[in-house]
Amino acid sequence: MLKVSFSIITSIFVCLIINKAQLLTSNNSITIKFTIFTSLLIGVLIAYHSNKPNLTFYQHVNNKQRIKIKLFTFIIVWIFSILFSYFVYHQFQQPLYADYIFDSITFSPIILILFYSWIKFWDKRQENPNDDYIMWWSDFHISKLYFKKYKIFFLGNLVKIFFIPYIYGAVNLAMTQILSIESIFQSPWSLIKFLFFFGLCCDVMIALGGYIFSSKFLGTESTSVDETWQGWLVCLICYPPLLILYKFISQQTDHYIWTDWLQADSFLYWIWAFLICFTWCIYWLATASFGFKFSNLSWRGLVNTGLYKYMRHPAYFSKNVYWWLHTVPFFGVMGLDMLRNFLALSFVSLIYYLRAKTEEKHLLKFKEYQEYYTWIENNGLWAKIKKKFKKS
Repeated sequence: MLKVSFSIITSIFVCLIINKAQLLTSNNSITIKFTIFTSLLIGVLIAYHSNKPNLTFYQHVNNKQRIKIKLFTFIIVWIFSILFSYFVYHQFQQPLYADYIFDSITFSPIILILFYSWIKFWDKRQENPNDDYIMWWSDFHISKLYFKKYKIFFLGNLVKIFFIPYIYGAVNLAMTQILSIESIFQSPWSLIKFLFFFGLCCDVMIALGGYIFSSKFLGTESTSVDETWQGWLVCLICYPPLLILYKFISQQTDHYIWTDWLQADSFLYWIWAFLICFTWCIYWLATASFGFKFSNLSWRGLVNTGLYKYMRHPAYFSKNVYWWLHTVPFFGVMGLDMLRNFLALSFVSLIYYLRAKTEEKHLLKFKEYQEYYTWIENNGLWAKIKKKFKKS
């Protein structure tokens, strides 16, 4: 899956160069749509090639029936995602969802044609024709037993409804911000700003592909979804509409950041700038380790490559270090305001600590993750640091 991520990162970078050279268009909106489409298409092709799925044809399968059911399921999930986006956009003034609503409706004929082509292509090659899409529909009845039986199927689609609109809006925002930077070498801050939004764009593009392309065919199927309310709560509080509560508690009493504290002629400025860039790069490279296996609250198979060879939660750790370095809660405030700033950032770190713990509780149900957990405990980065300290 690292190949998928780096193909997406490369395609984003190439699209930015094409736009800068004005070979594509001066219209940023078209550039963004072109980048999203080409990046995800290249990612799918790489994932398909890497997974090498079984291409056995099942002539006895009623493909027409299967396609109708899958298309109907897709449309239902799609409609609910638009309704959810509309609700969050109007009730909580979250502009990120506007792009998803507008583009979903505008490009609906193209989306439906692409999805229809995808499931037709996929169903002819499916190894097991009796998947959950067919079973839940043919077995449909209103009962607790029914919902318990297909809980993973419903929760998996609920994850898509919650996250796809937000992530799509985040891709648009990150790309817009990148394209608004005239010269990345104009000042140190311009370069740091570019790295931030480029990393964010790569991060959310990979995540978008993960949520959209959850499929046995690509080896990215969600085989389990967290069923606990604690797991869902600590995850969803980081996203709209619960993000309002998160921001209210975590908000600083001032608007100072590290560039207000340090000046460019200071040697410490460059050390701090390096740490800022380094921790942010660690964060989005951690997401790159997942490829299209990325998904909150879901198990899609073990990821133990890239930065996950060294620690279990490199993304959460580096993201929190970045926030502490960027916010410098001790600068520009005194007394109770300083205490408030520290408590606010501590709340953010606590949320991500709880996310890590609830995720581990869910994933430790699987033998692969149990072995990985034990291996990291004994051979991971922190384990090696502890061993060195004991020796000294």
